[in-house]
Amino acid sequence: MQGAGAVSSVLLATAGDLTGEQHRTKAMAAIGGSIAIAYVLGMALGPVFYGLSGLTGVFLVAAALGVLALLPLWKGIPPIPHNLQQRMGTWRDALRIFRYPPVLTASVGIFILQMVLGASFVVLSPELVKAMHIPGSAVWEVYLPVMLLSVAGMLYPVIHAERHKQHGQMLVFSGLAIAAGALCMGLLAGHFWPVAVGAVIFFTGYNVASAILPSMMSRSTTQAQRGAASGVYSLMQFLGIFAGGVVGGWGLGMAGEQGVFYLLAAVGLLLALQSWNGKRVALLLEPDYSQKL
Repeated sequence: MQGAGAVSSVLLATAGDLTGEQHRTKAMAAIGGSIAIAYVLGMALGPVFYGLSGLTGVFLVAAALGVLALLPLWKGIPPIPHNLQQRMGTWRDALRIFRYPPVLTASVGIFILQMVLGASFVVLSPELVKAMHIPGSAVWEVYLPVMLLSVAGMLYPVIHAERHKQHGQMLVFSGLAIAAGALCMGLLAGHFWPVAVGAVIFFTGYNVASAILPSMMSRSTTQAQRGAASGVYSLMQFLGIFAGGVVGGWGLGMAGEQGVFYLLAAVGLLLALQSWNGKRVALLLEPDYSQKL
């Protein structure tokens, strides 16, 4: 279900319904940052549980965490206000809302972003292992500080975008940061500190875009449309991860690790160019655009 975006789409729609427009980007940033940190913790703890009880133990722990995740839903999240407006909930509704520029722009953006992320993990872990001369099970010791620094680095751009309504400029910045970080890792592959610094820059750009895109998509839709829009957005997000794994593996076989980093730099520039068009980004910020759907 999560692989099709079913869980994250409901999460984004709920966050959009329960947060005001002035706090929405910060809420999405908190969600994105926690996902990044949880990913690194999963990489750190997965080998530990596998060593204790094998693959069965890993899945049992995942099942227990799934049950544990129900507690904040039960106790911590307030009920969503009910209204008389009918929500969009059919496949036809999802296809219809996907064709409109705000949802289409955000969905294409998150597809590109997640494709970059999926492809990066194909080459970044082996590169860190090679540069540090450490076992693969210890690579989380590098990922954790890298992720924490990148989450800290995204705070100012996200706050600046929200305060000054410069979301488009910050998306351009995120694409350029992804390109700069990937280029640094490609040019200086095999050297630990340049690769680590490049990874921080790379993931800072990723975290900025992952916070801004869902916020912009959410504010461009009404409460009735938000669930369908979030479903389309999340499906594109997970398709992007799948495509990133395929592209990363293909690139690794064709051009090696450095070639994949150069490919990621080119995709980062593509994301920046997509966001450079101010008219398309402005559509996502137009308060009454959702009334035209």
